[in-house]
This record gives sequence, structure tokens and C-alpha cells, in this order.
Amino acid sequence: MLSVTRRARSTDLECAYAQLDKEYRATLSGGKVTEKVIESNILTDARYVAMQNKYLDAVENTGVLRAACEAMRQRKDMLVQLGAQRRAEASAGFGTT
Repeated sequence: MLSVTRRARSTDLECAYAQLDKEYRATLSGGKVTEKVIESNILTDARYVAMQNKYLDAVENTGVLRAACEAMRQRKDMLVQLGAQRRAEASAGFGTT
């Protein structure tokens, strides 16, 4: 699920880049236009910057959520181990007073 959102944002970013590339090629057609000129126009375009920020937020959120999932998994394992230990103590008679 997490990677789907990240992949979707990445695809959105690539589509925005391609659309802006097409747009800038059409508007900058007068004279010699290099790839670098088009690329710099795209990378500084407010629409592209907004899309890139959304992508970076999705990447960051993916990392945070993966860490939270791992923390929950470790807590679950700890509780399972604690329960097993308590059952073993109870069956051996250590836990009774």
C-alpha cells in the first residue's frame, strides 16, 4: 500500500515533467533551444516544484510509516515472548504465591 502511493506520486511527477517539457518546447521554439534550457525551465516551474514536493512528502511518509510498522511488529513479538514466558513460569509453579 505504501509503495503504491509512492509509485503513483512518482508517475505523477514524471507525467508533469513530460507535459511541461512539451509545453516549453512549443513556447520556446524560436531560435536554438537546448535540452538544458528546457530542463532548467521545467525544474524551476512552480507546478513542477509543487509536484516534486508532494513526491518527497510521500517518500518521507513512507519511511515514517515503515518505521512505525516495524516498531509495532517488535512490540507484538515482545508481548508474545512475554506471554510465553509467563505461561512457562505459571506451569512450573514460579508465578504462584
